This record gives sequence, structure tokens and C-alpha cells, in this order.
Amino acid sequence: MNQNSISPVAPPQPGDVTPFMGYLVDLERSENGVFVNIPINVLNNAGLSNGMNKVEVWRELDGTISFRIATRCEICKRGARLYKLDMGFAKKHICMECYTSLTGNYPSQQPPTNENTIQIEKEQP
Repeated sequence: MNQNSISPVAPPQPGDVTPFMGYLVDLERSENGVFVNIPINVLNNAGLSNGMNKVEVWRELDGTISFRIATRCEICKRGARLYKLDMGFAKKHICMECYTSLTGNYPSQQPPTNENTIQIEKEQP
């Protein structure tokens, strides 16, 4: 597979009959690992910068391979989904447990800018 040949991939549309929940993309396996061409709109707001990024990868027993951006809490140093906390003198990216222990509140449920998330637009009635 040529990494430079990027073809547009569309997600399943309402009414489409498919056994898949998301995008169907090609994967190329080699001795060093795999290459997966993930559509750019899936990566928007995922917290990935251009160039190399660290991601956490794991395999489930059912064959599912998952990955997420390797983010660590600035306070407890555990890998977790991070939330921005403005402490006045500093802005910290911290996990939910540290956020609630410091503020007494749960963080906003808006997707953070440093995690692998997909924003879904609500349909207008």
C-alpha cells in the first residue's frame, strides 16, 4: 500500500446496509507492524500533531484492536482521558479523578482537545 495514495473514504450513511459501525479502510501488515490509512476527518480534534505521535495500542480477545492517544495526567502521571483545569497560575491537563478531587466537581463533558475523539453533529429537526 502506498502511504501517499490517499483515497477519500466515507462513513456508512443512514439507510446503508453494512455489518460495520464505522469506516472500512485498508490495512497493510509487514514484519515491523501495520500501516492503516485513517481518514483525516476521523483524526480531526484527536490531539495528534503532524509527524510522529505516541499512541497506546491493545488487543481484545475478540480480535478488536484499539488505540488511543497516549496522554498522562500531569498530577498523578496515570494514562487517562485528560481535562483542562485553569488553576489561575497554571493550566493543567489532568484526569477525572484528580479534577474532581481538586475542584469537587466533574469536568465538562465537551470532548477534550488532546484525546482521540470523534465529534458527532446533532441533526437539526
